[in-house]
Amino acid sequence: MQSMMAAHLYNAEHRSYLIDAYAPFVAAAGYRDIEITPEDTQLLAMRIQRAIHDRAWALADKTRNPVVLTPIYLSVLEEMTDEERAELRKKIDFKPVPLERYDI
Repeated sequence: MQSMMAAHLYNAEHRSYLIDAYAPFVAAAGYRDIEITPEDTQLLAMRIQRAIHDRAWALADKTRNPVVLTPIYLSVLEEMTDEERAELRKKIDFKPVPLERYDI
């Protein structure tokens, strides 16, 4: 019984960590009216990071220096215009799985 309780506690702590770690990316990209699971929050944040990296690579001057450093993702998102963030969301085209609600 105690190991099952420990597993549930670990799962709750892990899901809380996912929200704390990845929700800032989702919010900064302009996904404000979206309900997603902690796991989908991580998935969406990773897709946002990849899209920003691809954007940085496309804008890089590859004739002088073909290396693109890892961008500071939140800073890049904050510097983008609303139109650029909307374009980013359109490119990502994230469709979350509907959440199931249970009455307790």
